Amino acid sequence: MIHDGVFKEQVDILKAFILNSETPLRIFSKQSIEGLVSSAILIKTLQRLNKNFVLSFYTEIDELKLREIRLMHNKEIIFLDPSYLEIDSLDIFKDKTFFILNKNDISASEKTYILSKELEVTNT
Repeated sequence: MIHDGVFKEQVDILKAFILNSETPLRIFSKQSIEGLVSSAILIKTLQRLNKNFVLSFYTEIDELKLREIRLMHNKEIIFLDPSYLEIDSLDIFKDKTFFILNKNDISASEKTYILSKELEVTNT
């Protein structure tokens, strides 16, 4: 059960995006324990849904990573476990939508697990 109404709305939006996407999903995961656990959960879910995806890991969102994002054709990108400063650095992109699963009241991996349960009942 999702207790936070705002998070429930975010999950619904991300769920619709994942289910309706016809192009490979683009995912960036931080090289952290939370990022690794979150990406493992999401990978398994996307495989069960037979969704194509590209997963990249990063240590920090620096100028090189921002340049890479700028050159990407994907307009929607999923980020797992970015820090608040890294999220702020993404504000320069007005033509892209970022779906962010990071630590707030609950961990990034818990948020990813909740999303997975919403996407596929066999993930419970």
